[in-house]
Amino acid sequence: MTDDQGTEKFSLVSLSSKFSLVEENKAGITTQILLDAFKELAKIFDVLGVAPLKFVKDDLHSKIGIIQNLVEKENTESNTTHYQKVQQMMQHEVDEKNVENRGSGTWNLVRLRRTLDFITKLLEEVKVPETTLANAAYKAYESSLAPRHPWGVRKLVGMAVYALPYKKDF
Repeated sequence: MTDDQGTEKFSLVSLSSKFSLVEENKAGITTQILLDAFKELAKIFDVLGVAPLKFVKDDLHSKIGIIQNLVEKENTESNTTHYQKVQQMMQHEVDEKNVENRGSGTWNLVRLRRTLDFITKLLEEVKVPETTLANAAYKAYESSLAPRHPWGVRKLVGMAVYALPYKKDF
């Protein structure tokens, strides 16, 4: 499904399909399949409205892009397979003592996982009938991302969520 500009729209069916492909087996989780699932997840912010949660959407795209670049660089510049599977990527970066580098796949994967936690909690909160979308977003943020953000960012997010559309419009 696409919008007027030809951009693919968010689809819960597509999201479920992409994440169902992310399964761990003896060979490990394929990094590209996981990235494709996160790309689909990022589309949910188009439904919520870009402005209020733009920081989450931008961060999600940034982290996906960093890992995507590592995968693509390896595919074009070397014969190694350090980034083909998530477990291989993590082990390679542990061995290279590169895990805590902001440009590492592992560091960015942890942040993607935290964003997934935020979105999961947001959707759980939205299900509560008497909760507004703004309150649902703030509660989800407080229980997932806020503990890792400085005071100023937390206050900005607290204000930004009130620009979200009404739940009936969601």
